[in-house]
Amino acid sequence: QRYCSLFEWADGPLVSAMRDGHLLLLDEMSLAEDAVLERLNSVLEPSRLLVLAEKGGDTDLTTNVEARGERSFSSNGGSEIHAKENFRIFATMNPGGDFGKRELSPALRSRFTEIWVPSVTGRTDVNVVLERTLSAAVERLPLETHHLVQRLGNIRGKML
Repeated sequence: QRYCSLFEWADGPLVSAMRDGHLLLLDEMSLAEDAVLERLNSVLEPSRLLVLAEKGGDTDLTTNVEARGERSFSSNGGSEIHAKENFRIFATMNPGGDFGKRELSPALRSRFTEIWVPSVTGRTDVNVVLERTLSAAVERLPLETHHLVQRLGNIRGKML
């Protein structure tokens, strides 16, 4: 029997990373909607579980749901995904208060280890970054590159 549906489920980065045991980077996490962020709470618990009630029924009757690391929990769809052992989540964010950014809930923050990284502001900071990323090539950088870095620093200073 063929089903006629308007929508088809496609795994996103979170489900794929959980299923395959990969790393997931949530860049600028504080820009996401609260409802989206709250869905992460169960994934960050020791059970590392994600319930996909919105997935709906599997129209491919030959698909082995168990082989994909899922457990179907109802006759009309939905499934539970348990993260593989190597699955990890990393997140970045700027402090709240800027336009569009908000503070994370205490429940969500308690599930992460927070590391504060200060802004790179001085010319010496830029030189350290250049030296560590470009190693020996830094010594051969043309003078124009240093002037460009200096001008960009001046522009940034005027914008702040």
